[in-house]
Amino acid sequence: MLINYKNKNLLFDIGPGTIKSLLKAKIDYYDIDYVFITHFHPDHILDLPYLLFLYRYKKPKRRKPLYLVGPKGLRNFYESNLKAYGDVIKENYPIKIKELSQNSVNFSSFKIRSFPLMHEKNSIGFRFEAPGQKVIAYTGDTDYCSSLIALAREADMLFIETSFPKKVKGHLTPTLAGLVGRKAKAKSMILIHMYSICEKFDIIDMVKRVYPGKVVKGKDSMRVKL
Repeated sequence: MLINYKNKNLLFDIGPGTIKSLLKAKIDYYDIDYVFITHFHPDHILDLPYLLFLYRYKKPKRRKPLYLVGPKGLRNFYESNLKAYGDVIKENYPIKIKELSQNSVNFSSFKIRSFPLMHEKNSIGFRFEAPGQKVIAYTGDTDYCSSLIALAREADMLFIETSFPKKVKGHLTPTLAGLVGRKAKAKSMILIHMYSICEKFDIIDMVKRVYPGKVVKGKDSMRVKL
């Protein structure tokens, strides 16, 4: 997911194919300012070393800083990549790494709040807040938990994982996603991170049985204007 706010690009997770999708959407990967990472599973992180590789050799040289924000272990993950790939991804521009758990970080014109979620060790979700702007919540991967409700509380738009139609540990079903939306009083939801088995079910209907608000099935390259 990418948020464009005041000419800044905030990228949430960077799984395989992210760079290709950005180019398809006519978004220059060179213009990414922040990368927010929910956890370290490959489907959420694999294009990060690729992005760093591209920045290393991009001309003209990147000069503005890149902010990497994620859960505990992010700095170690980054340094492990440096050991694996060496100088081909080593930054020649300012890079700022921030590890979060259950706290917030203020940037120049917006705030990001993080919430610990039940998926793998140190998994977190993010909440985007800015003065006079609508609130956007992004879950990453998660099971049902109280902090997930807090993350989604009265969000104008909740990007929520809906991985499987039937319960799998560490993930949500459409029914559980709907329950989160209802309990949190989220104003609208976009379902994301759906495995192919979901195509055999009417997951929108499953959500709407428990959630009264607007719900949309997310698609690659979807654009939403708030």
